[in-house]
Amino acid sequence: LFALDSHDFYEDQLVVAASIHHPLVRQKNLTLKHLASQPWLIREVGSGTRIAMINILKKYHIKPHIEMEIDNNEAIKQAMIGNIGISIVSKQSIELEVKT
Repeated sequence: LFALDSHDFYEDQLVVAASIHHPLVRQKNLTLKHLASQPWLIREVGSGTRIAMINILKKYHIKPHIEMEIDNNEAIKQAMIGNIGISIVSKQSIELEVKT
């Protein structure tokens, strides 16, 4: 046997993201209920992001309209850019797109 040490090295947040052309983007004071009827892009089964998203939505009794299940962040970002739906993603994963 051997000892294993672990250390946090980066903290990230999950955020709701959408295309800049999405009709709700400019609205203020959005709640999860506003987002419930929107088409959602969701990660594949087993994804930590998907598990967190489902747990958050269940906590608030929201059943999302799942438009598409996608197995990687880049494809989700491209689908959001194409205004196919909204998603919950890592804030770090969309930093470049937010800046541009």
